[in-house]
Amino acid sequence: MVQELKKFCSIGIILGLIFMPLTICLSYNLQDYLWTYDTKGYIRSVVLSRDGQFVVVGGSKGIFLFNRSLSTPLWSYNSGAEVWQVSLSHDNQYIAAASDDHHIYLFNKNSSIPLWTYEAGDQVHSVAISGDGQYIIAGSIDHKVYFFSRPNSTPLWTYTMGTIIGSVTISIDGQYIAASCVSNELHFFNRTSSTPLWSYYFPYIGIYDLALSDDGYYLAAGSRNSTYYFTRNNSTPLWTYETGYRLISVAISSDGQYLIAGSWDNSMYYFNRTNSTPSWSFQTGGKIDSVAISANGQFIVAGSDDGNVYFFNRSSATSLWVYTAGNFIRGVATSENGHYIVAGCMDNKIYVFEKDLSTNGGNGLSIAGWDAIFTLTGVILIGILSYYKLKRIKN
Repeated sequence: MVQELKKFCSIGIILGLIFMPLTICLSYNLQDYLWTYDTKGYIRSVVLSRDGQFVVVGGSKGIFLFNRSLSTPLWSYNSGAEVWQVSLSHDNQYIAAASDDHHIYLFNKNSSIPLWTYEAGDQVHSVAISGDGQYIIAGSIDHKVYFFSRPNSTPLWTYTMGTIIGSVTISIDGQYIAASCVSNELHFFNRTSSTPLWSYYFPYIGIYDLALSDDGYYLAAGSRNSTYYFTRNNSTPLWTYETGYRLISVAISSDGQYLIAGSWDNSMYYFNRTNSTPSWSFQTGGKIDSVAISANGQFIVAGSDDGNVYFFNRSSATSLWVYTAGNFIRGVATSENGHYIVAGCMDNKIYVFEKDLSTNGGNGLSIAGWDAIFTLTGVILIGILSYYKLKRIKN
């Protein structure tokens, strides 16, 4: 009996020594993200290509282009002014940027030298590019919307609104365009004319974000206290949903079937287009400034002022995972299939994730780390109990 306990005790101690370094490795070296990069300045906008291959970032230090597999930028461009928004064509070839230096920039992804620039009358805060990179729409503080064809930096047309342009969006083929100003105007265009197909005037000031389905048929708008859903054929909304707080960010699936809205009531709302009542909602610990949805509407990501990135399957309001970056999240994006996610944080860093990475919050032990801790604890306890049991028998 004594010999068996000695053997049992020895095995427990040996296993403890074996598992100790493994546990430390699992607990502290397991990354919850693929990589992170410090841009040395705050981030305004992040874009992830549909195939998840490229990441574009805009912020106070300019524009950064990454290959998703590398944490070192392929290139960067700093005009000396803050870049408010970036947009990437679906073929991954062209990047448009809106800057505080009054300029609109167009790049080919293979070079940090702009193909062309255009100087607006004031700061430019919004920009969007068509799927093939053929058309660009931009909005400025000078109250104007500028529409371009890629080969030429001279606008095809401009349109003047009553105040600062808040948001612009464009269909994949560049045929349909929507633009809003921060007062109460929303205008819907066919690219062939600067005369709107229709206009809608909201009953209050504050239109913050627009999202258009791939074919340009469905349009979502986030306003001072409500979400609006339109079709391109009618200026009367299909429906509205009131939260009572600002809807700063909206995102729509490629077919317009699913909609996600982020609100300053700290909540995000998930809708099926057939119903103005949310299918579900989720409350975070802070204002939600950015939301994104995969092209098929299956996966959803949200960034909150509570410093967390939240990732969901549309079937449930329970998050698949949460990552704690520790500072306000200013931009999020997802690939077409939801497999890759990118987030831009006010700590100046971008974070790139895979959807299946397990996380308990980033700045602590991972799930695998906790499993290893429990395993080690059990092994050590076996060794200790065996030792004292052996000691009692000897006495």
